[in-house]
Amino acid sequence: MDRIHTVAKSSSAAKSGPEMRTSVRIPVMIPAYITRNDREYLGTVLNISIDGMFIKTVDFLPAHVDVEILFHLPVSKYPLKIGARIVWCSKIVGPEGTICGIGLQFDNHYLAERLLLKTFIDHMLAEKQQES
Repeated sequence: MDRIHTVAKSSSAAKSGPEMRTSVRIPVMIPAYITRNDREYLGTVLNISIDGMFIKTVDFLPAHVDVEILFHLPVSKYPLKIGARIVWCSKIVGPEGTICGIGLQFDNHYLAERLLLKTFIDHMLAEKQQES
């Protein structure tokens, strides 16, 4: 049984996903901590943009809740802590267990953090252009 199937999904009524994105997402593999109601969850950031990120985790968190994300950009000396809202969460059961994918939208109040993200993304895009 090598199939993976979705068993639960919580999402907003409004459209989300690639058709609603206004900024470029950069693929990454960065450990992250998600904090909600004084409880911490471990995940891995799989892609990031100036507006949000996608995190893989083993914990299912509901959509429409506010969280804080703590992660360390490779170009930064210090970890970054930024507020976000869970836009959607999908729970996937596969042969190796259950994982969840969480789509997050960053809180607009974290301007300094988002500026650092923009610098990182610009750096990654420039690096990618040099490779091609």
